[in-house]
Amino acid sequence: MSKIIGLYGTAGWVPEDAWLHSAGASLWIDGKHISTISEERLTREKHDGNFPNLSIDYVLEVADISRDDIDLVSYVESVHSVSRKDSIESILNREFSNATIKFCDHHKAHASASFYTSPFSEASILSFDGAGSAFIGGGYETGLYAIGDKKEGIYVVYHSINGNKQHITFNLGQIYNNISRWCYSKIEPKKAAAFTNPYIFMETAPGKIMGLSAYGDKDKVDLPNLFALNNDKFYFPYIYDSAVLTEAQLDKYDCKDIAAWLQFQFEEILVEFFKKCPIKSGNLVLGGGCGLNVLANSAIKKTGVFEDIFIFPATNDSGLCFGGAISEVVKEEKEIKDLGYLGFLGKQYSESEIEDAIQEIK
Repeated sequence: MSKIIGLYGTAGWVPEDAWLHSAGASLWIDGKHISTISEERLTREKHDGNFPNLSIDYVLEVADISRDDIDLVSYVESVHSVSRKDSIESILNREFSNATIKFCDHHKAHASASFYTSPFSEASILSFDGAGSAFIGGGYETGLYAIGDKKEGIYVVYHSINGNKQHITFNLGQIYNNISRWCYSKIEPKKAAAFTNPYIFMETAPGKIMGLSAYGDKDKVDLPNLFALNNDKFYFPYIYDSAVLTEAQLDKYDCKDIAAWLQFQFEEILVEFFKKCPIKSGNLVLGGGCGLNVLANSAIKKTGVFEDIFIFPATNDSGLCFGGAISEVVKEEKEIKDLGYLGFLGKQYSESEIEDAIQEIK
């Protein structure tokens, strides 16, 4: 019997020292998904990134097993984990005394969650967000492009490693976030100022600005393109940031027009990338926080480059513990058993608990 748990969260430090969000735990037994939950659902602290003690206890309770019963722990890395790897392993060995400890790359976890839950036997995979794992010697990742085959696994075609380059590759998440926070601060200055944690602000602004883009006119903005595509046929084509804008440049325009222009820039470079990408499958799966941009996903779909597109419901960091676990499950079990509907992962409630909650509201 194989018992695998995927984890994401701080381990040996606290978010105040090096912020991390969306901690959680995902338990699998003999290739079957048992339970996955985010720590915030139990602590009621939005974006909770602490070591997922309550999440671990919850998923183990669902299966009626203990930490000593776990065979393998898959810990998903972040930009803060590389320098703490020995400490993290020591903590996990203490918490799961009989388990093998493995580390899972941040974007590999995103990619695994999206691909192995998709209906496709083969697919192109793009995972991209603000930042993922860091690397020994410097640099950090912002994206990963791969080809997935459910018989052969995930073959990584391009893995962004940034930090020592003139341009940052697949940096769409950071740039979209930076300009989104500028827009939000202009429209809702009091709400923006109320964010005492700048990282929570980062998790809040982009979705609102994507919505705002519908009210603006991109053609009213005359600024340099944010992104460009390296397609010189020597390297695999990749997106890189081509302009760094100042607040003074942005201040010349209405926020809603900047939002429309930003969204257009984001969509257009992705469409161009996929049209020119020389290595791709008939279908596409998207992972990472940028996979939540539904307007861009729709724009890609409309090109007809891919037959279909799939996005894992928890494609942002809240799904990393799930991705870390499933990446090991496919190695151990070779087959994923019926996953069922994945849109409502989390805590289960009995009818009596639901009735009690309704009575409290009344």
